[in-house]
Amino acid sequence: MKKLFWLSKVLFACLAVSGVIVLAQAVSYNLSINGKTITGKTIVVKGETYIPLKALQAAGVRSSVTGKVLALTLSSAASAGGANQTAALEGCIGEWLFNGIWRFKVNSILAFTENNRAGWDVNVELRNGSTADKITAGATGAKSVVLSFPDSNNVSLARGDIGLRQTSYNAAQGVVLDLRFYNDQKLDSQPQKLVMLVETTRTIDVFLRQKKIGYSVANPSFRIRLDCNK
Repeated sequence: MKKLFWLSKVLFACLAVSGVIVLAQAVSYNLSINGKTITGKTIVVKGETYIPLKALQAAGVRSSVTGKVLALTLSSAASAGGANQTAALEGCIGEWLFNGIWRFKVNSILAFTENNRAGWDVNVELRNGSTADKITAGATGAKSVVLSFPDSNNVSLARGDIGLRQTSYNAAQGVVLDLRFYNDQKLDSQPQKLVMLVETTRTIDVFLRQKKIGYSVANPSFRIRLDCNK
């Protein structure tokens, strides 16, 4: 009887633990960090949400273990060294990014040679993802668009700026257009990222409040990696 009693207690404990695990796994979320989908899921245990370390590492957080201390270090967001160092929403070719106002996607990049000039044509989509009508990307803070290279060189946009920054769109409206970049610097390497810098000023903040819209992220700039596809 005593042995049976202890066996029943062990079985009850096992069932209780498995019940907690099932409960923990019953509430989970897919992960998105800075607008980028991250492999792995969170779980909620007793109201606390837990994120896998590998998900944080994929988002740029460095980790190290010393004794019983797990140290996490956030990546620097310094802009020195070119636009490829700018903190921004980051994604791949074919992936929609959303900063709370604009939805942006790069569809393709193609090298070209025309009239003794070479460069790259980048096909992009820009959509008004807010509830406001008659807004432009420029009026909401879009400053410049560049192709960024591994050696910190940048190539500025040569054609397509009007359609990207100055055209007015109502809610849910957008455009598909080609952005042209000339390789007049004779760069040998391939472009690594496309960066659209978005910065707000006091005047822009007033405009956003008047339109009753706002950015949902700390840095609303877009950075598209050109070495990956979604």
